[in-house]
Amino acid sequence: MTQNRCVIYIKCRWYRTWTKFIQIWALYSSFFTPLEFGFFRGLPENLFILDIVGQVAFLLDIILHFFLAYRDSQTYRMVCKPTSIAIRYLKSNFLIDLLGCMPWDMIYKVLLSSPTYASFPQVYTYSNNSFNNEELVG
Repeated sequence: MTQNRCVIYIKCRWYRTWTKFIQIWALYSSFFTPLEFGFFRGLPENLFILDIVGQVAFLLDIILHFFLAYRDSQTYRMVCKPTSIAIRYLKSNFLIDLLGCMPWDMIYKVLLSSPTYASFPQVYTYSNNSFNNEELVG
């Protein structure tokens, strides 16, 4: 089998290290993101930068998957043809990965600042026998 310089093999040392990094980052993100949306009203600058770094890492992981060789389930041979790899990824996990790396917090803030959705994210709470109108993001 000839080696293609544009293909990443799953047994490469640096790719296995990258996979561990992405797994740790995904674990961190899965715990921190709900806290961010549930309890914080805007992130402090250092956490905001950390969030951006995470989104860039996930985006880079999506790009790497377009070059990641895979084992054919029928022949058990490694598929190293770049077009086959890209088509397989587009048909499998690409959309889920792309939606997972979207900056939803920024999209939400942009929607809040637009005049059309300015009054959308409001919560009505009941206190002192009257309804209070409180905005979610301030």
